[in-house]
Amino acid sequence: IRMMWLAQDQTPSYKTINRFRVNPNTDALIESLFIQFHSQCLKQNLIDNNSIFIDGTKVEANANRYTFVWKK
Repeated sequence: IRMMWLAQDQTPSYKTINRFRVNPNTDALIESLFIQFHSQCLKQNLIDNNSIFIDGTKVEANANRYTFVWKK
C-alpha cells in the first residue's frame, strides 16, 4: 500500500522493470543501499547481527499444471 501511494497508483510496465534490472549500475546501487539500510537498522537497534530471518511468503501464481510447454 505504501508503494502504491509512492507510485501514485501507477503500475510500471515490464519494460520499465527490465530496464532497471539489466542496468549495470543497478547491482552496485542496490548493494550500497542495502548496506546503508542495514547500518541504520543496527544503529537504531531494530536488528542485531546474531539473528537470521527468512521470508517464507507464499504467493499465488496464475498457472496450472497444463501451462508447462515441453521443449522438442
